[in-house]
Amino acid sequence: PLPAYVDTDLSLQQAWAKPHWIFAGARCASATQQHGIERLEGTVVLCQELDGHVAPASLVAEVQRRGGHCLMVEGGPTLAAAFLRANVVDRWVSYVAPIVLGAGVTWPGCLAAVDRADVGPTTGEPASRSSYHLTRSHAVGPDLKSVFDRQSFPETVARLSDTHAGSR
Repeated sequence: PLPAYVDTDLSLQQAWAKPHWIFAGARCASATQQHGIERLEGTVVLCQELDGHVAPASLVAEVQRRGGHCLMVEGGPTLAAAFLRANVVDRWVSYVAPIVLGAGVTWPGCLAAVDRADVGPTTGEPASRSSYHLTRSHAVGPDLKSVFDRQSFPETVARLSDTHAGSR
């Protein structure tokens, strides 16, 4: 895995894991800031912007262009909703703790925001609650881990089994 973070305007100018990528907005990131990141052994990956932030679909395209096949995104409700709205999430992993520390993204609360009509442009149909299927759920210490996949696991296994059986 290669560590990376999203910093639309490259405002975080400090040493981080080496090497690392920083996804920045092509219009917001100045050449001076880019050179500062490069001196810290970071690679600036310029992406298209949407509503003043790095566009998730552009970020995913840049990862793929550089040979990446899997992207794990960890962040708050704004980032999560942006990726869901862009329709680029295949798997959603949610951890629910038995205590509440403050407001945050919840399932299906995050998708409720995505379902609204005023979410802005997307790269396809926006995700909805029915777009995801609960694949598994189990305890991790005192927390509950739930995994939701865009495609139904039993349907995927059946489809792959039928495809494989038909090729014999």
